[in-house]
Amino acid sequence: INILNHFSSYHFNLSKHLPHIIAIHDALNPCKHTDAEIEAHLTFEDELIKPNHNSNLGLSTIKKYRLDNELLDHKRLKYIKLFNHLLIQILKRQNLEKRAMTQTEIEAIEAFKRIDNPYSLMFKVLLKKTGH
Repeated sequence: INILNHFSSYHFNLSKHLPHIIAIHDALNPCKHTDAEIEAHLTFEDELIKPNHNSNLGLSTIKKYRLDNELLDHKRLKYIKLFNHLLIQILKRQNLEKRAMTQTEIEAIEAFKRIDNPYSLMFKVLLKKTGH
């Protein structure tokens, strides 16, 4: 798993200046930690990444990889807007055709949380909050 695809996007630059050095063993690592372990420590409120349940490990991870910087917040918001646009189009078609969501539409929504997509964890958390 590429840490940048899992936590942020492939555009993220790890060489940014850090307020202090955080050891790798004091932060989450998607190559070592399971998705469940990561979700236990990180969550999202819309595009904003937060430590889950005030987790010190989650906070250290956010600080180490600078996951809460304005550029990443903006990029996550752009992906949320793409997701919302897709969802609105699906809901409009459902209303117009008076039908339930098709398997293809469900798969299009679920694709946002695929591990090979940017911000997959964010969408996994957001979709879980809505029951998907």
